[in-house]
Amino acid sequence: MGWILNSLIDPIAEAVMDNETTQDLWKDLQERYGEADSVRLAHVRGMIARCKQENSNVTEYYSRLGVLWTKFMSFKSIPACECANTPHTMTCVTYAAIKQSQEHDHTIDFIIGLNDTFEMNKNQLLMMDPAPNLKVAYKYALKLERKMAKQLVKEAAGVDSVALAALN
Repeated sequence: MGWILNSLIDPIAEAVMDNETTQDLWKDLQERYGEADSVRLAHVRGMIARCKQENSNVTEYYSRLGVLWTKFMSFKSIPACECANTPHTMTCVTYAAIKQSQEHDHTIDFIIGLNDTFEMNKNQLLMMDPAPNLKVAYKYALKLERKMAKQLVKEAAGVDSVALAALN
């Protein structure tokens, strides 16, 4: 219990030091400070909604979203499941359903934020049944990005050879 108290700033440590067990201390801290601030939660959710690929590559865009999702989940965690006294196990149907719903939301965020060069493919991904998971959507976008880059190189090489022929 001492390491928790030592890691807190003095005013907070003084406010919670009367707890008798580490479990009581941790519960007290969660009750006092664990609630998400709705304003910060809304702000991060808005940042996620506004996060777009723009001029970055797919990997950079995906990484930016990942940071925002992590930040969002630090404010709003999935409630603990007490099924068979084993919190957060994947045997819990409700917990698994919540995680699946969360991943679906992340997949939609990712697809919607891809830039306009992916427009037709975004619609294909969104219309898939069953919906793709985040990893599938990410890999698909990476493949398309590579394919588009190769096409640009081919087109540039074609233009260069035409320009050389015109000079001769």
